[in-house]
Amino acid sequence: DTRACVPRDVPRLAAPPSALAFATEYLAKNIPFVCAHATDDWRAHAAWSSVDKVAERARASGSSVIRVNVAPHGRGDAAVYYTGTRVVGLDDDVDVVFDGGDDDGGGEGTWLFVEPRAVDVDVDDFLRSLENGVAVDERIPHYRAYASMQNDNLRTDPALRAMYEEDVGEAPAFATEAFAGAQPDAVNLWIGNDGSQTAYHKDYYENFYTVVTGVKIFTLRPPCDYAMMRYTPCVPAKFEIVDDEPKPRWRVRCASLAEPRVSWSVVDVDSH
Repeated sequence: DTRACVPRDVPRLAAPPSALAFATEYLAKNIPFVCAHATDDWRAHAAWSSVDKVAERARASGSSVIRVNVAPHGRGDAAVYYTGTRVVGLDDDVDVVFDGGDDDGGGEGTWLFVEPRAVDVDVDDFLRSLENGVAVDERIPHYRAYASMQNDNLRTDPALRAMYEEDVGEAPAFATEAFAGAQPDAVNLWIGNDGSQTAYHKDYYENFYTVVTGVKIFTLRPPCDYAMMRYTPCVPAKFEIVDDEPKPRWRVRCASLAEPRVSWSVVDVDSH
């Protein structure tokens, strides 16, 4: 019955709505929409239109280093299944270690919530790696890099702050007015390629995304489909790199099985 009240299609607006229309027709009803011309006044659309221009704008800040996430599968935070001997979906040579010594993963298999490894790299090297598919750091084994920090990086990262101050305008007026003049809690810049993915998840706050260049694909479900996301208690873990000879390798380091679990969706929407 609830699903019958949810539109099957995401509305596409030819122009930004008024604050009243946004608040009553979309925000109050929890309905997402795609809106053209909402950020036409941002210089970023011209200033970030190519890899060379993005690198130039980042260097203008005086810092050439950017923090990015790296992982073997190209995803940010994601749930993976550990059978007790291997991690499903990753190469067999990715070891799993438990801080509490629970090396068998509980004996019957365990879901792990694995965070990517954050590394600082030269912005030129990072952008070239996305464009050419080459390693941003030859010491790191097979991986995908994705600038997907969620810490207000566009306003706080030294390599990106000037890009925000000079190239990004105010939040859309209809949203600022509807939220009583409140500014965004965080402004993040995500840079990736067709191998960059964000794991299936739910947010507890409103999001506005602007695609400056390229394509971003969203898979959306209405709140009434929450049960289908199969949120599952997962052991918290992180990717790390073991500097072995003759070459480094990936490893998943997990908290003890006695530690509190992280509730996360174990559905891989890209395989459905």
